[in-house]
Amino acid sequence: MEGASSGGRGGGRRTSLAPPPPARADRAHAVPFGGFRPAADWPGRAPPGGPSEIVRGVARVVVQTTGAQLATGTGFAINPGGYFLTCNHVVEDAAAVGLILDGYTEARPAEVVAGDVVSDVAVLRLLDGHGAESWLRLAGSGDEPRLGQAVGLLGYPLGEVGLEVTYSQGVVNSLRSTSTHRLLQIDAGAAPGSSGGPVFRREDGRVIGILGGGLEGRSGMLANFAMDIRQLWALGWVREG
Repeated sequence: MEGASSGGRGGGRRTSLAPPPPARADRAHAVPFGGFRPAADWPGRAPPGGPSEIVRGVARVVVQTTGAQLATGTGFAINPGGYFLTCNHVVEDAAAVGLILDGYTEARPAEVVAGDVVSDVAVLRLLDGHGAESWLRLAGSGDEPRLGQAVGLLGYPLGEVGLEVTYSQGVVNSLRSTSTHRLLQIDAGAAPGSSGGPVFRREDGRVIGILGGGLEGRSGMLANFAMDIRQLWALGWVREG
């Protein structure tokens, strides 16, 4: 997650970066989270033609922390009801959360409805009742990623410095697992602020991971890590339909 100020930079329709509206730091009255079903298909059932179409479901996550600072990350919609995924560490200290979708300048208010520290994943929900016009499909719970698989990554790095979305691509370099979670090691480039971005198969656009972080200065190797999306299915928050 990257710190940012509330000012903006001109250019196209993105003329300002507005902080989300004030919200209660106490989430005791948040809508109960009982799980949901991700969307099986894109609008019109037509797969996207590439990153330029997938990006419409990716958002900059703007967080007003409990210490009244502004920080940013990345998230992406997974159904038309307005549910988004991001990293838990992006929103764990949030007093208010907003989502700025591609082509827009203002944050739409959202709330954190679930989060898991171990897997570093969180579910957000838009609060304005308008849902999401575009979304990304998830790989299934039994869909195992492959070593060498070609992947793409979309994110909003560097806070306010890079207002435009950034796309990078690479392959799955390693499949790692511990007693608590699974990780994908990828060589697609990323910078702070990209945390929570979707790692998707370039062959069909399905999301296989959520970018979490990376290593620096290790023998010159570019190594970023993403939560294997099968970890999300294992949490039981989402249901295959």
